[in-house]
Amino acid sequence: MANDAENARLASAWLVGAVFEHAREPLRALIREVLTETLAVPRPTPTLTSEQLAQVLGVSAKTIFRLRGEGMPFLPVGDSPRYEVDCDRRSV
Repeated sequence: MANDAENARLASAWLVGAVFEHAREPLRALIREVLTETLAVPRPTPTLTSEQLAQVLGVSAKTIFRLRGEGMPFLPVGDSPRYEVDCDRRSV
């Protein structure tokens, strides 16, 4: 009887290995597809405080305040204006 149990275990292991071997490429394709879709989802643009923006641009916080008064776009977040900055810095 112990021999039957061992044979069943070996047969199960062989079957799992065979199924995995045949499913390897479809699994890889599925993982590739899911990762591609996940990475393609647009991420929200990070926002900066006035102080952070001043530091990034190498100007004073007063300059940021002045630019905001002149119409520089910002996002109101409570009492703290936030700024979206493009990664390539062509626009603030």
